[in-house]
Amino acid sequence: MPRPKSKLSRLRKFQPIIKKSKLGPKMNRKYCSCLQKVRTYQYKKNPSMYRKTKKLIRKKQYIYEPGTFYSEYAICNKTIYSNRNRKRPRNVNCNQNYNFDTMPLYALQAYAIDKHIPTTKNRKRLTKPQLTNVLKTYIKDKYP
Repeated sequence: MPRPKSKLSRLRKFQPIIKKSKLGPKMNRKYCSCLQKVRTYQYKKNPSMYRKTKKLIRKKQYIYEPGTFYSEYAICNKTIYSNRNRKRPRNVNCNQNYNFDTMPLYALQAYAIDKHIPTTKNRKRLTKPQLTNVLKTYIKDKYP
């Protein structure tokens, strides 16, 4: 009879979202990590409503369903900087700092929707390796 696995071995090992080679100030790393966590949480909560909300925000239209989804930028700016009485630097470039290989598929999809990158091809969802390659080429093209 096999031994049951211990609780620690069943837990998924922590895999960092941010690359170690691109580390900036600690506050900026926390801000980038917070952005991705909020995106992922909101996408996981209701994917179709997340897409719809992002589309309305892109078109600068009023969102009729109040309280459904909030801007991750506002949430993270308040929690990381404003609550500590600090000002956020004008531009925090998080795009090059993310480690897409360690992110789960739904986190990659949430990031792609936020950056206006299609997550489907010929009406079929992209797999994790395909989506990772698309995101990496997007980052290389946009931020050389």
